Amino acid sequence: MKANMEHHREWNTGKTRGILRKDTCSRLLFAHVLIGCDTLRIFGIGKQVALKQVQSNADFQRYADLFTDRYARREDIIDAGEKALASVHDGEKGESIHVLRYKHFCEVSKTNTFSEPHTLPPTSVATHYHSLRVYFQIQTWRETTENLKPEEWRWKLSDSQLLPIKTHLPAAPERLTKIFRCNCKTGCNTSRCTCKKMSIECTWMCGTYKGVSCANSIPVKLDAEDAE
Repeated sequence: MKANMEHHREWNTGKTRGILRKDTCSRLLFAHVLIGCDTLRIFGIGKQVALKQVQSNADFQRYADLFTDRYARREDIIDAGEKALASVHDGEKGESIHVLRYKHFCEVSKTNTFSEPHTLPPTSVATHYHSLRVYFQIQTWRETTENLKPEEWRWKLSDSQLLPIKTHLPAAPERLTKIFRCNCKTGCNTSRCTCKKMSIECTWMCGTYKGVSCANSIPVKLDAEDAE
């Protein structure tokens, strides 16, 4: 017993609360559930990232306050949840989660490392579902769910257990999983360009893509399918 106690750490919660301040402590529940608790989890994002957002990002603080509001509207929850997840994935202010996911996919595709879909930011639909579940979980812990049904907040009942409904869409449009990319250092205007040779346009995934200076590209526009 003594040997085990030598490695045991105790935290003074009163002192910790004083250091973090009352407003930060009131938002820790949101940061905890958004990134990952026993029932919900986002891949690859640590709690320290969310804590930093809680302490220094005024927008993130507003999102946290909304999720503790028992009368918050669903559309506001969905919008705030997407913006909060974009923040922890290093998105720029106002950048949507599907654009951020696309940019991360392009960056990874420039390397020789295989990328698993779960390492990317979630799709907008998965984010939508996750945000609703986060809200329901927070309200459950705050004991304010008397008028909330879990099935209406992206949970499903299976064998007497509530399980999360993750999404109803694939991780990416099929055409993106089969796309070619080049690594040209010139203007991609000859058949030496892999993309041009395959009669497809260059994209952000190409190694030295420079947009308007590339002779084999057009401005990137995400369609409705990509936006999911």
